Amino acid sequence: MTPSDSWLSLISRGNCIYPSPEFLSAAQVMNVEFQKYHGQFFHLEDKIFDKLTSIVCAKIKNKFPIEVVACLMRTRTYIRIRKLEN
Repeated sequence: MTPSDSWLSLISRGNCIYPSPEFLSAAQVMNVEFQKYHGQFFHLEDKIFDKLTSIVCAKIKNKFPIEVVACLMRTRTYIRIRKLEN
């Protein structure tokens, strides 16, 4: 997407890439599925990244590579961990 005259564009000196509407939609699906799967804490079983990534890929009809969805999932998990530590 083309950069705008926003604060983010200014501080990134034009190097920030704005997500497409499709990517934002996929991230929202990922967040909803993350919340349903984990609830308020974490679901304590093996391979949670793989399971949730598969669920999200199916929901978004594989519009993005599995590696991209897995990266979103890991990032969301680390955000939850940070939130629980505070």
